[in-house]
Amino acid sequence: MARILIVDDSLAIRMILRTILESAGHEVVAEAADGRRALIEYCKHKPDLVTLCVRIVVVQEPEIYI
Repeated sequence: MARILIVDDSLAIRMILRTILESAGHEVVAEAADGRRALIEYCKHKPDLVTLCVRIVVVQEPEIYI
């Protein structure tokens, strides 16, 4: 199944998503509460899928590109 990175500023939402995804057979490789950590975890784990809260600011520095 898919290797997934969960990104949300709410711990409760991250826990709910982890439970749902793991019960469906997916592997949650990492979680992040902010955009900077999400970028670090993405580069580290190279997940197949990222769940991303629409309110998360990924980066604000112009020298970082996605």
